Amino acid sequence: MPSAEYLRIVGDPRATPEKIYWLRDQDPLAALQHPNCPVEMWWRLAADWPLEAPLSPAGQLFLLEEPARWEDLQRRKAPQWIGFYCKTLSATDERRFAIECATRVLSLAEYPLARDPFPRRALYLAKEFTYGRVQQAEITKFLDALPIRSPRYASEAFYLNPHRATWR
Repeated sequence: MPSAEYLRIVGDPRATPEKIYWLRDQDPLAALQHPNCPVEMWWRLAADWPLEAPLSPAGQLFLLEEPARWEDLQRRKAPQWIGFYCKTLSATDERRFAIECATRVLSLAEYPLARDPFPRRALYLAKEFTYGRVQQAEITKFLDALPIRSPRYASEAFYLNPHRATWR
C-alpha cells in the first residue's frame, strides 16, 4: 500500500522537484509519469522506460521541445530496449516479432536473388503458422518441393523442419 506521502506527491501536479526525486526513489515509473517531472530526470528515466515516456504528460512537452534528442536516444538505446521488451513477449509473440523484423529487411535479402520466391514464401508461411491459418503439413509440402542446393537454403530449411533438411 502506498504511503500517504507517495499519494500526496502523485496527486499534486505542482509537486516540487525534490518531492519528485523522492518519488523516483520509491517508484521510477510514477516519477516519469508525473506532470511536473524535472526535465533531466525525465530524460534519464525515458532511457529506461521508452514505451511509457512519450505517453507521460511532461514527456509529450519534452519531445516537442527536443525531438532530435529523442531520436538520438532511440538510436543509442534501441538494441537494449528491444532486448528488454522481447523478454516480456510470449514465445508466439516473439516469433511474430522476429517474422515482422525479417519482413522489413526482406528487400535487402531479395536484391541479389530477385527472382527467388523462397524468402518471401517462407516468411508468409511462418507468419500464417503463428496465427494458426497454416498447418505444419503445408510447410512440409513447401519444403519438400524446394530444391536444396546451397548451405543458405539448407540452414533455412533445417530451421523450419530439421527432419527434412539435407543436401541434394
